[in-house]
Amino acid sequence: MGKKIRHQFLLDTGTSERLNALARGPGATKTDIIAEAIKAFFERGSDTELNQLSAQRLDRISRDLDAVRHGQENLRREVETVREALASFALFSFLLTARTSSPDKDDQAIGRKRFHNFIAHVTQLLASGTSSFAPKDKRDGA
Repeated sequence: MGKKIRHQFLLDTGTSERLNALARGPGATKTDIIAEAIKAFFERGSDTELNQLSAQRLDRISRDLDAVRHGQENLRREVETVREALASFALFSFLLTARTSSPDKDDQAIGRKRFHNFIAHVTQLLASGTSSFAPKDKRDGA
């Protein structure tokens, strides 16, 4: 064993009490306990290395969670689009077919125009953030 150098430091009350309790055991001194604790700290590597490894893993998990959240948001928007399209389609179908006979060429052209108007309507609803399912006063901007 080499030359020993004296060190002085302060401990909080709780840590000091725990050190005293350990030192009461047979063959244990405060100096031995502290020296072994410091050696163990140096031998296991710095906490910085452990923190870096943990941080890398946590960063990867965080990125994965962000991707899942982003995917859920995209799915929510797609479901909302289908919901709005179906609701608008049902509404227009009921309104437009209430008194319709077999369509001729002119009626088919009118139907295609109405279909394009339907698509524009659904696009407008989605862009504005309003819903066909909202109460009438909310849809009209009142």
